[in-house]
Amino acid sequence: MLTLFPTMRIYADALCDIAYTALAGALLNRLWLGRVSICDRPLRISLIACSAILLVDLPLQFLLLSASMIGDTSWRDAWGAVLDVGATHSGRAVIMGFCFVPCLLLFSFLPTSLKRTKSVLIGIALEVGFIACRALHGHAASNGDFTLREGIQFLHLSAIATWGGGILVAGLITIPYLASIAELGDIVQFGKRLSETVTIALAVVILSGIYNSWEGLGGRFRRYQIRLGDACCY
Repeated sequence: MLTLFPTMRIYADALCDIAYTALAGALLNRLWLGRVSICDRPLRISLIACSAILLVDLPLQFLLLSASMIGDTSWRDAWGAVLDVGATHSGRAVIMGFCFVPCLLLFSFLPTSLKRTKSVLIGIALEVGFIACRALHGHAASNGDFTLREGIQFLHLSAIATWGGGILVAGLITIPYLASIAELGDIVQFGKRLSETVTIALAVVILSGIYNSWEGLGGRFRRYQIRLGDACCY
């Protein structure tokens, strides 16, 4: 079990990251399409699939988080620690994030969810709420609760979802559909909106990544200085 739990955590985290990134990409692609609705069906299927994956994956992540709190001993012990983990900052963040997932799944099934710009913006707002909760646990929470580092992590995750998800969904779904059916003007308009948005998102990814790297290395350097100072005192 000691080796199984860490491996499962890695795969569960990766699956969650891929799902919410693709979900953000589907919503953004629909927003960039504007009045063009030829991609609504495959985008809706993507939303439903990604929401369903998160609905299954997040409870597993919470259970694996419980296991990590008690030393990755057994599933029985992990279940026993669920209430204690739910009272922690990271546990509450996972629970709050999970609350957005049924809303996203319900949104995906609504007939008008991708028909109007206002409806798409509601979906994006739900996705932003999920990402905000995602930023509240993990290494970004090591400095305390609701810190600047968590805020920067929120920007970092949002920018990655915009950049990576937008390009992924555009390449796999939107552009092939547009190339075969849509008019040239619609393709150009979509490409312009995509390019402008992902360029800004990439800049945010780089800047926030530099901050996260500096914060991580800076923390280690400060701890090294403290230990070195203590050694010198003796």
